[in-house]
Amino acid sequence: MTSAKGSINARSTTTHTPRLSQPKWSVRRFRFGTLTGPASVELSFPTEGGGISKIMVQQSELRHQKKFLDTLSNRLPVFPRNVGSSDKARFGFITNLVSAYAGPFELVPERTGFVDIGTFATYSEVIYADGRRQPIPALTSAIGRTFTDLRGTSRGSEKLLKLARHSSYLAFGIGVALAAALPSYIKLRRDQTGDEHNHLTETAVFNLSGRSSSGKTSLSLAAMSLGGSPERAGTLDFSRRGLAETASDSNDLMLVLDDTEKAEDGSSVLVKTLKSIVHTVPGGRSKRISRGVDQTKFPQLFWSTFGLSSSPRPISALAADCGWRMTPGDQVRLFNIQVPSSKKGGIFDLIKGGPEKRANRSIKLIAKLERGYQNHHGHIIPQWVHYLMAEDRSQRVLELVEEFIKQIDPKNEGWEIRFAYKFAYIYAAMMMGIESGILPWRQSLPSCAARRCYRRARRAVMTERDGFIEQAGRLDLLLKQKGRVVGYNGRTPVVLTGRCLAIRYRKSGRDKIGILDRALADFAGSSASKVKFTTAMSTLGLIGDGHGHAGTVQERIQIERQGTVSDRIRLWCIDERKLARLLERRFVSS
Repeated sequence: MTSAKGSINARSTTTHTPRLSQPKWSVRRFRFGTLTGPASVELSFPTEGGGISKIMVQQSELRHQKKFLDTLSNRLPVFPRNVGSSDKARFGFITNLVSAYAGPFELVPERTGFVDIGTFATYSEVIYADGRRQPIPALTSAIGRTFTDLRGTSRGSEKLLKLARHSSYLAFGIGVALAAALPSYIKLRRDQTGDEHNHLTETAVFNLSGRSSSGKTSLSLAAMSLGGSPERAGTLDFSRRGLAETASDSNDLMLVLDDTEKAEDGSSVLVKTLKSIVHTVPGGRSKRISRGVDQTKFPQLFWSTFGLSSSPRPISALAADCGWRMTPGDQVRLFNIQVPSSKKGGIFDLIKGGPEKRANRSIKLIAKLERGYQNHHGHIIPQWVHYLMAEDRSQRVLELVEEFIKQIDPKNEGWEIRFAYKFAYIYAAMMMGIESGILPWRQSLPSCAARRCYRRARRAVMTERDGFIEQAGRLDLLLKQKGRVVGYNGRTPVVLTGRCLAIRYRKSGRDKIGILDRALADFAGSSASKVKFTTAMSTLGLIGDGHGHAGTVQERIQIERQGTVSDRIRLWCIDERKLARLLERRFVSS
């Protein structure tokens, strides 16, 4: 019995041993560059010893049986049992498998950006106008760092966008990220319709300068996170070819370059770096390599991108240290935007309250910003490009560009218009971001952000005369505001409020306007700035004759201030006609 039982158990065990199912062969098909580009096939198959192997071949290689099977045999593939062992049977099995594949071709773009007007590649996926989103296949083993370009949720990214309600600088940086796709978009749309267009022929890099802890680096990384991993941000420590490759890898996406203090090789290398940025990134093409060099290894590269960089000091100061005088052409390609110090709130300039309150709250907001971009990225740019591709919005872009130019009013001067146009594209992107429902901002924020950054960039390249005229223009605008100027009729005392800036009166048969000394000091910002401003006014003949040592005129005008009446006041008597003529000749609107 025991023997029989053992025999029965042995037979039972042998009979019921499960047969392991073999992994199946599978196929994927790809197009490279465009959906009409060269085709390739990827085969996945089981191998001897276990495991799954993959091999990719061009479609044309499937026409050469022996060569293909020789390549495949190196992987020791395990064919299904119903496939014969002859080369003909095995090759027939593979070609039939490929022919029976009913799935779509997967696009492997050559670079990021627009493939055509209905297809856009981010770092990790392809976005189609019909709403499809296809992950970009990783066809080769990654060399160097790999990045997680899609992380977290759209809602998490939206919270990051909301932080820009407190920062004109963060709003502008987000605008740069959205604007990176617009030059190519407009060209593609207008080429498609045949309409005439004057698209932007060169882009720019916007540099945020300021002390550490102001939030400028966090701003750049947050803007970068809209399209992918913030870890993709580069540094200003690169070769010219390296910069071109980085720009090409960011085609139609924003290019981010971090602190110039990370350029480790000294001033002589730094000046070359700055020049490379100026002449490489905005121009959109790499330097041609000698024909003697392997062109397959170093092909000429092309791109379109707006850049965002940061530095501890203004670009002009860094350039001056290196003995480089920026030309007018350089100044419209590389802009410097000075960010307030952390003591004044840093990038979060729209926080209400005094400097101390802004500084304390800014620390918390920067921490929120950093948590936001570290945990949520890659969600906004896909929404944005889908909005652009859904219909032709190129005319709306150009309308908004012109709208901003009218706000700035560069007076038809070629260089001024060229300077302003770069900021106009950022403004247009922010406005359209609101219109699309992507940016949860009030309508006034894009104008506030673009104008503020434009003014700071414009001042960074002003001569002393330019700076005075810009300041005089702001004074002129203030004088035109309601309640800023009060009239004196010679009888009733003038009531001066905190808003009052000047008094209009008549003396010796002539109309005059006198700016309050105290108000002018507040306007200038400091005693030293007031002296500099009034000295320039005197040099240009804007201050009338008869001023004493203090530079003011003491006029017999009855005034009442906080309940106290006096019959004399010190004023700066301005020649309004000369001021108007000066501003008419050369005026930069604030």
